Amino acid sequence: MAKQGARGNVPNPLQSASYMARVSKEKVKFHEKQLQTFLSDIERSFKDGILTDVQFVTSAPDSTSNNPSCVVECHAALLKKRIPPLWERCGSCGCSKQEGTLSIKIEDIGTDVKDIQDLVKSVYSCSSDLLLDKWKRISPTDSKEEEKETISSSTMEEVENGVATVTVSEPVRPKEAKGQRTLHAEFANEIHGMLREGEDHDVQLELDDEQCIPAHRFVLASRSRFFEAMLTGSWRESSANTIRFPGISHESLMVILDHLYGSCAALPVSCNIIELAQHADMWELPSLRDSIVFHLQQEYCHFFHKPCKSCLATVPDCLVFSHEHNYAALKESCLRWIHKYLSRSWCQRAFATLPQDVLELCCSYSADQLTLATSITMLTDVDKLCSSLPTVKWADYMRPFCERLFTDTMLFTAQNFTHPMVQRNFRSLLEGLGWSESLVKSLLEEVINQLNYETASTVLILALQLDDARKYGGWNSEASTAISEFYNQCHRFIARNLGKVQYTSTWSNVPAAVQQNLKDAAVFVDDRGPNRAKPVLSSSLKSKTSKEFEASSN
Repeated sequence: MAKQGARGNVPNPLQSASYMARVSKEKVKFHEKQLQTFLSDIERSFKDGILTDVQFVTSAPDSTSNNPSCVVECHAALLKKRIPPLWERCGSCGCSKQEGTLSIKIEDIGTDVKDIQDLVKSVYSCSSDLLLDKWKRISPTDSKEEEKETISSSTMEEVENGVATVTVSEPVRPKEAKGQRTLHAEFANEIHGMLREGEDHDVQLELDDEQCIPAHRFVLASRSRFFEAMLTGSWRESSANTIRFPGISHESLMVILDHLYGSCAALPVSCNIIELAQHADMWELPSLRDSIVFHLQQEYCHFFHKPCKSCLATVPDCLVFSHEHNYAALKESCLRWIHKYLSRSWCQRAFATLPQDVLELCCSYSADQLTLATSITMLTDVDKLCSSLPTVKWADYMRPFCERLFTDTMLFTAQNFTHPMVQRNFRSLLEGLGWSESLVKSLLEEVINQLNYETASTVLILALQLDDARKYGGWNSEASTAISEFYNQCHRFIARNLGKVQYTSTWSNVPAAVQQNLKDAAVFVDDRGPNRAKPVLSSSLKSKTSKEFEASSN
């Protein structure tokens, strides 16, 4: 039996239980958000009266019958789709049509004004079962006819002793146990059915190949500010039965219409993302932009899990897309993932072929992530990256970026080498399995290069502690040699500059024995203090040379 993880038996990370659970969770969250946005937009078409074509009117009690007042406005396509009995009742009573709007008298329907207001409002949110139930309650005539139909359709189940026992089924009522989300999903599915079936459309969208797709003005206008301005303003399209949409394919337009009509499913895998993104911006469709982001996160980025061969090649593409189309959140996620797995992502050919401005962006982002807590880890990753770049032509393009990031990381770490957090991580690097001799030597050399009078004493104390630790820490011989040399270099720097170092605020922290050792090794030691007052020369001494004055003063 082959070992786990051997060639030919490598588990697919996209089929793991944890990843599948993550995908399921993200889908539910995404669908819920899209559904709420759709419901809010459709409800806005009712509240704002966007392109309504039906109004229920009533006569005021104190006015003549020829002066009706409007009670509520709605859309004929929704009434016909969602409450067929009400629409049939409206067609059988007297109606008048003026300027494309159908006026229906509530008195002719035989219901109460408040009942009609509540019923019409529910058309934009409730499920069909609840709507029909409400209609039955406010329309006694229909309820009786329904009851008769129910009784007449009853079947004889059994006959005992010559007596027929008839079982009458109860009227079907909506399930009270249905969750709100399920009811909303059913509502969205009914609206989407209007697009699929082309029911009662009032506009057609024509493509370059002269294909025409039936649609509904109020749905387009409620879901897009662009379409709202086009269809309600003083434009030619406001009254046209056919609107031409050049420059978009049939497949992309159908994807957009599916989205506008409440389809909360993820975008098709084969969709043209670039074309969809362009029209999402042009037609002001923020919820479609969200769908595009979700599609890219799922299909190309795998929700930013641990790197696999696929997402190592496609996440850079998503970064370019988000950068060019101003998808800020997706761009940030891609940059964060690429930085997190820097040693693996930067050495890929797909990453090396990115535009120069995107590579500059990645380099700057990683440099900005440098902190005291991450500097040692990042230095190790960048060192691993530089050593793992292959000797091929495309890698030569990446090498300057890697070297620049390595230099920035090395300089930051060296300048903060005395910080306790950096020291703790540095010791972990020395003691860990990933210790690198060349990396540690380079870092310690840079620390020596950054030495100055103020920091020399602190660095010496740290070098002394490391030198003591390596004697008892069980480090390998290369580590011991590097630390010993580091201490000697600090010692030599201070010995050469003791005249300045001994008057800094940190000199007192150096152990007395080490201080004396440094004085013994120093070339010159001035013990008379840092602020000696200059002697006042008398007139008799002014003519003397400096050497003669020093000899006389001693």
